[in-house]
Amino acid sequence: MSQDKMKTRGFDSKCSPKLGNERAQQIITKRRQFPGASNAELGRRLNISREWVRQVLTQANLPTRAQNKNCELVCDGCGITFRRGKKLIKYQRAKGQERFYHNKKCYLRSRLNPLKYKAKRKWDYNAIYQLRNKKNWGSVRIGRELGIPTATIACILKKKNLTREYKKRDCNEVCKLRKEKGWGYAKISERLGITKDAVAYILKKSKLTKRRKKWDHEVVWKLRREKNWGTVRIARELGIPDSTVSFILKKENAQ
Repeated sequence: MSQDKMKTRGFDSKCSPKLGNERAQQIITKRRQFPGASNAELGRRLNISREWVRQVLTQANLPTRAQNKNCELVCDGCGITFRRGKKLIKYQRAKGQERFYHNKKCYLRSRLNPLKYKAKRKWDYNAIYQLRNKKNWGSVRIGRELGIPTATIACILKKKNLTREYKKRDCNEVCKLRKEKGWGYAKISERLGITKDAVAYILKKSKLTKRRKKWDHEVVWKLRREKNWGTVRIARELGIPDSTVSFILKKENAQ
């Protein structure tokens, strides 16, 4: 960069780290604060061009962008140290914040859950295994008890092969509710504390997946005409999905 251009942009030509200039010291402190930032990012923060930042850093024997590709960084999602690479730059930096992530999964998890995932990890594992092994609770019921998402519990149980351990008692209760009361997946899972996938798996093995459509249609129409209930209330009463109830009512209006 020529001296004329530097003067027009508001730079001091005598700026050097050896002289202890304030501008150079600011660049050096910013580099030490943010080791993973590029020269252009540091220049934007201090309103200086990246060429000037590179010159100051080379004089101070600090790493520039070219030397900084393999520096060690700490993942903000899981806390592990990793080396910076070109392929991971897209997911390392959050917008407007100096946070780094070693893969896409940690970046998306941090966006969904602002709390640190590592802080409650061991406690969650021990509590989930205890409730699963001793009380034989399902993932829905464990999630309600501990306040953890069902998907997280399913992922943890899957690692220990505890996902599809259904006792005969659970299978008998699911089949009993299906035959006697004709409940759907949602209502059975709420009553027994088992996931909908588990209920569907048990009913598929027992060959009880088909519903009594005529009975469902008649009861839905009756509740709609006599009590003037909405789709959500009818669905809760009969254990049918909301989409099924709305489909039945649309069919009735069409006729």
